[in-house]
Parts: sequence; C-alpha cells; structure tokens
Amino acid sequence: MATSDDGRLVTQPEDQPADSTSLDLPRRACDECRRMKIRCINKENPPCYRCRSMKLTCEFNAGPAISRGGVEQTEALKSTNSRLQALEDNMGGVTQKLDDISTALHRIAALCPPIAPPSAAVTEPTFSPHSSTSIGSASSAAFGMSDLAIPPANRPTMRTSSLSASVSAGMLLRDEDDTEGHDPVEMAMTFEPFRQLTRLEEERRLAADGCSPGDSVRAKRKRSEAEPDDMSLDRGPIRDRGYSLANQRDPVSLGYCSEQEAKTLFDAFFKHAHPFLPILDPRVDTWESLRRRSPFVVTAILWVALRARDGCRQQSALTQQCKDLAEMMGEFWYTSLAADPVARFTLFSPIATLETVQGLTLLTAWGEHGWRTCCHAMALAVDMRLYRCLQHLQETRLNSPREECMSERQQQVVAGARLWLAVTKQSYEMSYNHALPVQFADAGNERTMFKREFLDHPLSNVYDSRLVVSCEILEVRECIFRPYARAGSCGVEEMDSMLRKVNKGLDTVYSYWLDYYRENKNHFLVNELGSQKAYTTVFSNSVAWYGVRTKNDVVLLSAERREWLASAMRSAAYALSSIGGGKQQKDSEYGNHNFHVVIVVTALYLIRMIELLPDVCNRYEVSLDMDKLLLKLPDYPAHPFGDLLSASVAKSRRDGVLPFTVDSDEVAAITPNLAEAWPTDTIPWMSEGNIQDADLGSFANAISSATWPTDFELWISGLGDA
Repeated sequence: MATSDDGRLVTQPEDQPADSTSLDLPRRACDECRRMKIRCINKENPPCYRCRSMKLTCEFNAGPAISRGGVEQTEALKSTNSRLQALEDNMGGVTQKLDDISTALHRIAALCPPIAPPSAAVTEPTFSPHSSTSIGSASSAAFGMSDLAIPPANRPTMRTSSLSASVSAGMLLRDEDDTEGHDPVEMAMTFEPFRQLTRLEEERRLAADGCSPGDSVRAKRKRSEAEPDDMSLDRGPIRDRGYSLANQRDPVSLGYCSEQEAKTLFDAFFKHAHPFLPILDPRVDTWESLRRRSPFVVTAILWVALRARDGCRQQSALTQQCKDLAEMMGEFWYTSLAADPVARFTLFSPIATLETVQGLTLLTAWGEHGWRTCCHAMALAVDMRLYRCLQHLQETRLNSPREECMSERQQQVVAGARLWLAVTKQSYEMSYNHALPVQFADAGNERTMFKREFLDHPLSNVYDSRLVVSCEILEVRECIFRPYARAGSCGVEEMDSMLRKVNKGLDTVYSYWLDYYRENKNHFLVNELGSQKAYTTVFSNSVAWYGVRTKNDVVLLSAERREWLASAMRSAAYALSSIGGGKQQKDSEYGNHNFHVVIVVTALYLIRMIELLPDVCNRYEVSLDMDKLLLKLPDYPAHPFGDLLSASVAKSRRDGVLPFTVDSDEVAAITPNLAEAWPTDTIPWMSEGNIQDADLGSFANAISSATWPTDFELWISGLGDA
C-alpha cells in the first residue's frame, strides 16, 4: 500500500515488489477503469486521471497476473486462438456468400447492354412513382376520396399468417429477378424447373425487340442513386420486364387536343369514372406522372372520359382517335400510327409492366368485346406474379419490425395488389357473363387471400374496398357456376343445396360490408354494394327456373324455389329503380360497359319474370322505372340496347304484362315505331320457351339468324355484372 502526493491511497499488487510496480502496472488498467471498460490514463503514475478526478481508490488487484511463459498464459493463448479461429471461419462463410452475390450482380449487369428503346418526341425514361415516398399534387379530396371515413373498429380483422418468417424470407429471395446461380434442385423444389432457361429466352427476345432486359433495372438504379437509402424501392414479388410504352406519344403530343382539354377530361375521369374500377391512386397517378410513365394509360383515360361525354350520340373525331390510339398501343401487331413502330408488344414479347396491365384493364372495362382483352390482361398479371402481392404485403406487416419506415417503399407492391384484385374481378365477371370457364380458377380462394387485410395498409385508399367487395361477392357465386355442364345435369337436391349456400354466403358478405360502411349510407360505395348484391341474387337464383315453361309450371316448384325466384325479382326491381331514378343515377353515364349492359339485361329479364310471377312486384312501379331508364339511356354509350329495351317494353304493354305510365307518351315520342323495328318475339325470355335456355348461347343463335339486325351482335360483347 502506498500514498500518493495528494494523500489518496494507491494499492499495489501484493505479489510484486514495490520497485517493480512501474514496470508491471502499465501493462493493464486499474480496477475501476477496467470495470468501466475505459482507457486508463496516466496509469504509470498512480492514481490515474479518472481515479484522481473522481476521488476513487486506484487499485491494480483485479485478477492474478499471468506470469510470462507460464502454463496459465499458454492455456489462455490457446483459448483465445480457438475463439478467433471459429470467428474467422464464420466470417469467411459470410464473406464467400457476399462475394457470390456480388459476382451474380456483376454478371447480370454485363447481360444488360445499353440499348435504349425506340426514341420518340417524348424522351424521358420510364418513371415509376412507386419508388418514392413523394405524393402527387392531386389530393384525395379532389376526387371525392375523403368523404368516406371508415371507423377504425370497422377495419377488417387481421388474420395471422400461417407461414413462418423463414418461409416468407425464402419466398422473397426466390422472387428476385436473378438470372444467375440457379440451383436445379431449388428450381424443381419450387415447381419452376424451366426458370433459368426461360429467362435466358426472355432476355434474348427483349434484346431482339430493342428493349434491354435491364432497362427497368437501370432506371431504378439511377433513381436509387439520386434518392436516400431509406427511400429505395421494395420491389417485392413483381416481375416487370422491359419498358411500358413510355416513349410513345399521347393525344396531346400528337396534336389531337390541347393540354388544357386533356387535363379537364383527365380530372373528369377520376371524379366520375374511376370509382367504378379504381385501379389507380389519384395521389400518385397524377397527370404529369402518368404522361411521363405511360401514354398508353393516359390515352385510355381520355377515351373513357370522351366516351361518357358523347353518350349515345355519334362518336366525335377526338373520341375515335383516342380509341384507335389506345387499342393500337394495346395490340400486338406492327403499326406506325403513333410515330414510332410498335411491334408485338405484349403477345409474343415478354414485355410486362404495371402500366401495360392498367391500360388493358381500362380497355376491357369500358370497351366492347372485352373477353379476349381480359384474358390477355390476366395472363400478363400472372406472368408478373401480381397474385403474390397481397401475401407479400401481409407477410411484411407481420414480420417486419420497421413497418412505419417500410410502408412508403411498398408503393409498387400496393399498386400491384390493387391491380390484381381488379383483374380478378374482371375475369370473374367476363366468365359469368359469357358462361366461359374462369381463368386460373381457385376453389380455395387463395388467389385473393388477405384482401381484407390489404385495406389496413397505410397506402391503400377507401376505393380499394370496392375491389375487395366485388371479389368476395363473385367468389360466393363461383360454387354454382358450371360452365362445363348445363344446369339440368345437376340433381334437384344438389342444386338446391348450392342455392342455399350461395344465398347464405351472399347475405353474410353483404352484412359484413354494410356494417363496415355503417356511417356512410349514401356513399357511392354503399350504393354499389347494394347493386352488386342485387345483381348476384338475380343471376345466381336464375337456375331455380329450370323446368319452367309457363305459369302453370311455376306452381309445381317448391316453396323454397319460389322464394328464391321472388327474391330475384325484387332484386331486379331494386336495381332498375336505383338507376332509373334512384341512388345510382348520378354519374351513371360514366359507368363501365358492363354497368350499362347489365341494367338492360336485367330489365328484359324482369319483364319475362313478371309474366311468369305477376304478383311478386308492383307492376306499375316497375313500368314507371322502365320509362325512367329509357329516358336516361340516351345519355349512355349503349346503342342499340336502348332501342331493344324500348321495343320489349312496348310489346309487354300490348300484351298486358306491364301497364302504361305517365311517362309512356314521352318515351314513345323519343323512340317512335320501335315495336315494329325489333323482333321481340324471338327474344328467349320474351317467348314461351324453356327459361333455362335463355342464356347467352340462345342469344347468339337468335342474333345469327336473319331476323336480327347485324349491329345487334354488339350485345354479345358484355352481358353481366356492373
């Protein structure tokens, strides 16, 4: 024990002589500094700086000193070397994996020659807003998105994912667009044995078409270099290939219309038409953004707005130009209409982008003959793996500890999930309307799993619930839809069992979403919910007519079947009144093609049902709603559906099925001599034939006969749900 100059005690190791302290003490820190794991300053002249400042006892007795060359030192060195060797081995494995990843990335970059897509007047590179957190200038309120506030308690309940974090991580790694290092065992295990060779073929084709496989990758890399690291894009499962017609010219750059007129049409689309099929996000998909990214989508939007403005009148020159340009961009043969040749864009080339599918979806919804376009859009969506977006978002929410930081980086995945729901909705509707098999059918509804949870994502908007509701209602109907067989091939008990299941499931879905919207009873989405339930009830319960030919056959039906048919009639009357003069009349001219077709089909169907069951509905109210609808139809681009309905109503009044109303004279004045213009006696559900035969096939047979006008073949293009 020694005393310092200032009177504090300094303890020296007892096993060391006093004169050797100056030699041994500097080899380690004092006990206090060693305990705090800090540097011991001035330890050569105890007390050290810290002990002197804090008035601590500066001791050097923490543990026995290891004698040089002794056994204890040798064992300690061996233990230390062993730990270091194990650490080096582990780090070596990590380094090797990093080197492999770096090598693979360099090889991918080497496969991407700097070949730019065909140039045109607009030379900006393809830009995706989904790689940034910036929000466009168009606010939600500008397009009516702020007037539907869903209470937090009404948000869909979160379901726990059955997949573990390790499985989801493996899936995300497997989704990376990596063309190197494919393990045949891994590819076979994940049911993608052709993956490596298929991607090599795609790269060669993209290069041959003048679109490098790395075009989109390079564009994303340039953006990520200019943005902070925390704003880099989380691509998720989406596999986009090539560029999205970004270098084509839109109607403004082609001189079809002024930019001011185009902006007016663009705003009208988002305000009135977009809620019918909300595949875009007004906060992100602004006029400036879409013009840079996809003239195809811009052209389709302008055409939809012009279509509604023209109504049933002759199409304007601008409408026809926009329609031709949009269809050209969506087609796959060579043309030079848009200043640059567009060759085999999406059919024979592996090009696939979100904007391409969005444009095709708009053409399908508002155009005629949409079945093939819908099939092609679905094929592209599947090829891009959009069906994995909902699951990816759910797994990210469950497994990511930084959801708040990650949410904005998932903009592209959110857009892909929204688009997948829209394409699925269209696929169902086209199949149901034309009695054709559902594309990529899934009995377990895994194709839209986690759709309710999607509404809880911070980047979703209120109109996404429209797509979720549609998919759920259409999925309920799938069990009774049998395109490969006629309804008569099913036994009575089996058919009744399926009808019970459909009606019960429909009531359950409707009740859930009605409660979800309980504070917004007059919103567009709530009105659409009622209409979708009505149309589903009408056409699902139609199979209960099997075997009915006349009124006398109706009394032979069971009480349960008569109730189903009565429910279908009341639902048809509700749908008719809601559009004729009710809640859905506003902005109905902006509705998509099916919206206008289905109301005419429902009205014709209701006339025939009233003939068989005249006491279920108030016939005068139905007749009055028919007249209101006929007065509204000239505002719809639905020629010649209005003429056909007028002829059918006139015949039903002559036969005493429907009474005349106060508006009948006004309707007759705008549609004179229609009873003689259309052969309503051959309409399947206006005849005495078996009502089960009144499907699209019998319509096709009637239309192909000489008694039907040639342009009535337009009817074939879109029978079905709104």
